[in-house]
Amino acid sequence: MIVTYNPNRGRFERVLSAAAEQTDYVVVVDNGSGSRQFIERLCGNLGNCDFVEVGYNSGVARALKVGVGRALRYDPDWLLFLDHDALLLGGAVEKALESSTAYRPA
Repeated sequence: MIVTYNPNRGRFERVLSAAAEQTDYVVVVDNGSGSRQFIERLCGNLGNCDFVEVGYNSGVARALKVGVGRALRYDPDWLLFLDHDALLLGGAVEKALESSTAYRPA
């Protein structure tokens, strides 16, 4: 899930592309930014992206709540929370999942 609010367009394209490549599905929650049409168009160009518009700057917590509600429609095993400028390096999601399954609390 990616929460957006007036993202830098070039950087957001990279964020969304990396997230879409490394996950089964991406939910983009726009927090009322002036870039809504740009964000919605990018998301629509992907086969695994769902766009949700909050309509106003509700804050990160509210946007995450809206996004979780949408993401649960896809019955996910995991949720990854990002914002519009958090770049994922290649293989980052796979590495995080490997680490989480290897972790055994004492």
